[in-house]
Amino acid sequence: MQLRQFYFFIVLILVMTGAMDAVQLPVPMMSRQKKVEKTPKSQYSESEFQMIFEKLEDAPLPMPCYQIKTVNFQQQMKYHLVSHNLAGEYSFEGEFAIDEDGVLKSPTENHPFVVAMRGFQPGEPVEYFLLSEDREQVAKTRVVPWTIVKTDKFGHMLTAELINSKYSGFVILAEGLDPGEEIKVATVLKDKVLETQTNASREGTFTFMLMPGARSRAKGGEVRFELKTATNVISLTLPWGDEFRKHGEAFIKRKNAQYAKKKERLLKEEVS
Repeated sequence: MQLRQFYFFIVLILVMTGAMDAVQLPVPMMSRQKKVEKTPKSQYSESEFQMIFEKLEDAPLPMPCYQIKTVNFQQQMKYHLVSHNLAGEYSFEGEFAIDEDGVLKSPTENHPFVVAMRGFQPGEPVEYFLLSEDREQVAKTRVVPWTIVKTDKFGHMLTAELINSKYSGFVILAEGLDPGEEIKVATVLKDKVLETQTNASREGTFTFMLMPGARSRAKGGEVRFELKTATNVISLTLPWGDEFRKHGEAFIKRKNAQYAKKKERLLKEEVS
């Protein structure tokens, strides 16, 4: 899709109603009256524009918080940030500027814009698009606020990411393998085992599409993924379908309670 077509598609989507379960601090309103003069075409190609979510390790809130670093975006422009969640909903997050360090900020205040991820389940991804007013600069990135990770003493790591809003499938990424080494992969669903033999990539990784919802008529349950190397077996057990939804809702409820308690304490500290 051409850049201009993509931009108009995003703008069209934004007229639809819908809200993201993410706290955005601060979020200025979009100016609908201002006319934008077209600037000369950028010297950079679309692929050279980057948007990087940098996690703030010392954030005061009990949830993943990020500031957004950009690469090759022009400082003198205004930018629109759009989010796209797993349910397929697009949300306009606000209009922003870029400071001298390439960090996204409020156009009226001189401090970085912070995204506080609230309301996300483990393994749930969210995409962000950054678009310039002149429609010449576009970047896209993907964030998983709460990762599902399993590691072992040999340096192997399994990461699971949801692929749909029905919680019926995951992408499993294995890392830390020897380049090209022979591995065995097994999935266990209700005592039914499917096993295959393959090889890790030249980078020592392996990607697997785990689809328990396609193998079972049940509405949910548990599935186990196992990866066997010459020296070890590493496995990851995941709820799926209705079972994952129950776990996810309980997880969000706990995190929201922590957030409310922390927010109350911060407000008391401000008053005192």
